[in-house]
Amino acid sequence: MIVERGCARGAWAWMASGAPVEVRSPIVVVAAGTIHTPLLLGRSGIGSQSGQLGRNLSLHPATAIFARMEEIVDMSRGVP
Repeated sequence: MIVERGCARGAWAWMASGAPVEVRSPIVVVAAGTIHTPLLLGRSGIGSQSGQLGRNLSLHPATAIFARMEEIVDMSRGVP
């Protein structure tokens, strides 16, 4: 990640040949998942000023229940 003055400004990538490529953008989206996004931001020095980086994670554990129903119940849709 390219960080300037505490803000993400782009990223480095490597071509299949091994040549580096610098990609810059006015908007950078970090989408490394629930667990890895705060880790990536923290290691890049972004987001720690607020004191909220990596906090407020809420997981909703759900257990699948099997039964015979008159209609189809799809646990992958809607609220578990």
